[in-house]
Amino acid sequence: MRTLCLAAALLAGGQGVAAQPPEARVALELVLAVDSSASVDDREFELQVEGIAQAFAHPEVLAAIESLGEAGMAATLLQWSGPESTAAVLPFNHIHDQRTAKAFGFLVSLTQRRSSAGTTAMAHAVKLSADLLEGNGFEGDRQVIDVSGDGRNNTPPDIEGIRDQVVGRGFTINGLAILSDDPRLDVYYRRSLIGGKDAFVEVASGYDEFARAIRQKLIREIYPPLSEHQGPRRLARQVSATEGSPAHPDADRTAGAWSMPQ
Repeated sequence: MRTLCLAAALLAGGQGVAAQPPEARVALELVLAVDSSASVDDREFELQVEGIAQAFAHPEVLAAIESLGEAGMAATLLQWSGPESTAAVLPFNHIHDQRTAKAFGFLVSLTQRRSSAGTTAMAHAVKLSADLLEGNGFEGDRQVIDVSGDGRNNTPPDIEGIRDQVVGRGFTINGLAILSDDPRLDVYYRRSLIGGKDAFVEVASGYDEFARAIRQKLIREIYPPLSEHQGPRRLARQVSATEGSPAHPDADRTAGAWSMPQ
């Protein structure tokens, strides 16, 4: 009743207000940010797009999505290169079962490359991804930015500063480092890019390994934290225990992934 009275008062005063629909509750909001900068040729870009599309039809990823229940997740695809060319190429899609997952993968497979000549403006991509997570019509229990690429930030602003700002807003940044041009890119990703709760780096030795890496990464990102189904995390701990101390004293590291200390 108070709401109706307030609405009537505003209209009487000539101040009509458009009703805003409530945000849909989901378990996870996810931005998939793929590298389309000048260092990525057309074949390599297609391998990224195809890898994501295939992942959303893979049984293990579908099982992870179904573990979220009716709430499901919301995901979008962002292509990043130079600041002027970085943009979301799909709206946020609500994914909550096999049909909607495969439909999202199909939409990803149809996307066209926006740019092939831009710089590696990773910081701009991270900031834009965070902005997309706000006001997208969904309210997620977790909000994750998933950055894949083969190079280091080479365009202002500073990536560490942007990372800290974005993490301060409550978001998690994960990375998929493709080592085809820089064999130590994973080190850079975990030092300068990732941050937030449960942040981790997945590694692909080259673009031909991208499909496997993004599939494993999505499984780990989608399953709820501490889920008994989180195979990659359990495997990481088993390898760490059997192979001795990891390269980083606080790392949880396998051949494919490194995570922030818990």
